Amino acid sequence: MVNHRHARSQGSSRKTSPVETETRGVAESVEELVESYPASYVATCFGLGLGLGVVIGCLLAESHASSMRNVGSAERLGRNILDAVAGVLPESLASRIR
Repeated sequence: MVNHRHARSQGSSRKTSPVETETRGVAESVEELVESYPASYVATCFGLGLGLGVVIGCLLAESHASSMRNVGSAERLGRNILDAVAGVLPESLASRIR
């Protein structure tokens, strides 16, 4: 397989840094590894994605449960405030907000 990016960069007169050269070398070795073992690559990516999805799902579920407790607390506070206001209003108005 021809690496077009690498072929183009060899023709340029710009000097490459040691970091860029090392990065290219790592990228090429990873590309060769993926080409040699495509099924393992797919299985590994699937496993990593599944694991990351489970972790994010757990974090979101925990956050959702916490927010639901806060909603319940807010509703109780709102009901207490309405009851307190209804206690000082005449009965004709208080019956409308209860």
